[in-house]
Amino acid sequence: MTARRSFVVALALFGCGGDSIAWEYRFESVALRDEARVIEARVLRGGCSGEELAAYRFAPGERSAVAPAPLEDGRYGLEIEARDESCRWFARGCAEVEVPSDVQVVQVVVSASTAREACPGACEAGVCAGE
Repeated sequence: MTARRSFVVALALFGCGGDSIAWEYRFESVALRDEARVIEARVLRGGCSGEELAAYRFAPGERSAVAPAPLEDGRYGLEIEARDESCRWFARGCAEVEVPSDVQVVQVVVSASTAREACPGACEAGVCAGE
């Protein structure tokens, strides 16, 4: 079953020319959506395997008014990763976009991934100590 509800990452990406791209995500299934406790959204230079330029952490469904600095022309990866109650990254999705772009909304589908630990230390309800 597909999780039909999309969540807005609440980030607008701006190219040097001032054009903006809305960024949304949705979980591939309701079960994945319900397991998520923390979401991390990352902007990656060069595409989905590129270097991290910015990262934003928030609760599922939460909206924020954060926007990264304007992006230079080029290829970017918009990555979403979800963390569970035990502080394990368990789901991920990434979409690539060219800046400038005619695309107005980029939607990232978050699917199950190989689980890995997110915190070197203590974890409480999906939040690493010190976050």
